Amino acid sequence: MPKLNRDQLNNADAERTARASIDILDRMQLHPQHIQPLALCAAFLSLSEHLRVPAQDLFTVTTNMLTDEENIAEFKALRDYVKYEIARA
Repeated sequence: MPKLNRDQLNNADAERTARASIDILDRMQLHPQHIQPLALCAAFLSLSEHLRVPAQDLFTVTTNMLTDEENIAEFKALRDYVKYEIARA
């Protein structure tokens, strides 16, 4: 398996990332609410391990992407999706 391209990771398209996030969250709604965050974390950690990229590195890249002012619109849509579409107890 080829190694994950760190340049592509660090320069990932915010709109595609936000859309993919919405796709994942939409699919997770098929499962009980208490399972959803655990499943997301298990998938994240498994993928991180498989790609041999430390989870903390992925958190850092994602945090930077979420807080970059150029990406506000893309991630506002994601936050709105969570706010209005994901049930909360």
